[in-house]
Amino acid sequence: MSDVDGATLVARSLKKQGVDFMFGIVGFPVGPIAVAAQKEGITYVGMRNEQSASYAAQAVGYLTGRPGACLVVSGPGVVHALAGLANAQQNRWPMVLIGGASESWRNGMGAFQEERQVLITTPFCKFAHAVEHVHRIPFYVEMAVRNSIYGAPGASYLDMPDDIITGKVDESRVEEPPRFNKNVRIVQLDIAAESIGQNAPTEVGLVGDGKAIVAQINEALRKREWVFPADSPWHAAIAEKAAANATQIAPQLADDQAPANYYRALKDVAAWAPDDAIIIGEGASTMDIGRTQLMNSKARHRLDAGSYGTMGIGMGFVIAAAVVHPNKPIISVSGDSAIGFSGMEMETACRYQLPVKIVVFNNGGIGPGHAKHPDNPLQNLKPNALIYGARYDRMMEAFGGKGWFVENPKDLRNALDQAMAFRGPALVNVMISQESVRKPQQFKWHS
Repeated sequence: MSDVDGATLVARSLKKQGVDFMFGIVGFPVGPIAVAAQKEGITYVGMRNEQSASYAAQAVGYLTGRPGACLVVSGPGVVHALAGLANAQQNRWPMVLIGGASESWRNGMGAFQEERQVLITTPFCKFAHAVEHVHRIPFYVEMAVRNSIYGAPGASYLDMPDDIITGKVDESRVEEPPRFNKNVRIVQLDIAAESIGQNAPTEVGLVGDGKAIVAQINEALRKREWVFPADSPWHAAIAEKAAANATQIAPQLADDQAPANYYRALKDVAAWAPDDAIIIGEGASTMDIGRTQLMNSKARHRLDAGSYGTMGIGMGFVIAAAVVHPNKPIISVSGDSAIGFSGMEMETACRYQLPVKIVVFNNGGIGPGHAKHPDNPLQNLKPNALIYGARYDRMMEAFGGKGWFVENPKDLRNALDQAMAFRGPALVNVMISQESVRKPQQFKWHS
């Protein structure tokens, strides 16, 4: 396919999103966007001041329900348009401000009219982002328009460096490769209207509280005995994939070699954990593999690093769960790197005699470290390495709790049972093989 430049992609993407009017003052580097907008059928009106242009763009948003676009040069041009952003945001009128910028590779060098434009626009709009690659322009334009009209309407800002505006890309690279079958129809439920259609086209968007909407759906289907056919290709594909996954990890589940692998250790933890336990997971492989092996049968009984991937949440979540649910088993399964972020809260658990149970998977690092600590570690220690076999169990005992150190997986279940029987805080420190890793993923984005 032929190449397309960034300016054309901006204009084409705006037109596709229903933006029909653009107001602005051309100059470096945004001139090509105005020219491209006219070619794509967008009405461009040249104004005499960026502030007036920004007011005009938001007025279009109010009058038509679709955002007007405002095009301004870098630095002072963006600053002049801030008044319009603030006014649109407060009035809840949709508009999209597009600000130029010098080449991205000149950031921090005192380039012409260089300004921290995303930073200064953020307080005055719902969405502000710099475009970092030419092929990502349609993605960001769609997001800017969607944020301006979904939920409470308001302003969006896109920062367009000169090298992105004039840069070119093969048209075949513009769209992200599909992650779903082309015939998939997606129903998305989200409490934030702005998130509908975020990463894939949505056939039906359901905006609101999940519990309320699902209750409404259940009520609507109550008298309809609808069941997805068990012999459908989709069901068959899911069943085949599940069986292949089970076959792949079966040897690890049965492997009693010391030190334990993740799956073998998690098998005992899963069998030991009571049905009503609140499970807190933290770590890299420990949490990721744990999500597939430690099942929950009740809502709001699983806490982990979540979509933000925050390390350090572990013991804070443990303490909170124990305070809120004093009559439920509280179980933390943590990697040895993860426990280091908040391990001193063991003292808190002991001070308040909270009967929490902590299982630490110890592989000596953020990922596997060294089997044997090297000489001259300042020069020879791998950046991800920790002390392999560090006695976190003794740390718990130092505060008055109880600890167990497990080197052989055959001894794990007995240690877990003793920990559960102990009436105070307890920690089981399990040695994990440095050869043990998570199951490979078919798609990189699964990780």
